[in-house]
Amino acid sequence: QLLCCVNLMSRVSSWDTKHRCISNFFKSYPTPSAFLDEDDPCKVKEVIRSLGLFDDRYASLAAITQAFLIGKDGEDGDKFEVDLKENKVRGIGKFGFQSYAIFCKDVGATIRPDDKTLASFCRWRKSEKEKEESGKINDHSDSARKD
Repeated sequence: QLLCCVNLMSRVSSWDTKHRCISNFFKSYPTPSAFLDEDDPCKVKEVIRSLGLFDDRYASLAAITQAFLIGKDGEDGDKFEVDLKENKVRGIGKFGFQSYAIFCKDVGATIRPDDKTLASFCRWRKSEKEKEESGKINDHSDSARKD
């Protein structure tokens, strides 16, 4: 979902448009298989039309979905990898790759992204990791889950 969102949000400034289109996209295609099973690209276009750049976005969404479900070059398996070299996925650039690495692979404590918002999160993640390693973290996650 993260990579699809990065693709859908790129080059769009309106928060309302992004929110509406992404919400409708995942409502229409709640799973990667549901998207891949859609045989009419015009139906997808109706959902994300207001984002513009439909052909590029559609091709990128298809590439992300195929890479997730099928793997690189049709290799089936549980290994899903994204990078900017041999595992490059169409439509996923540096920001998408860094977001994936930070939020899906938990490398936020070690990566130095170019985007200022990602960099801010990474600084926070690094400080939290240091607390975890020193045993000084105050974990509120259990109490937050009970509320």
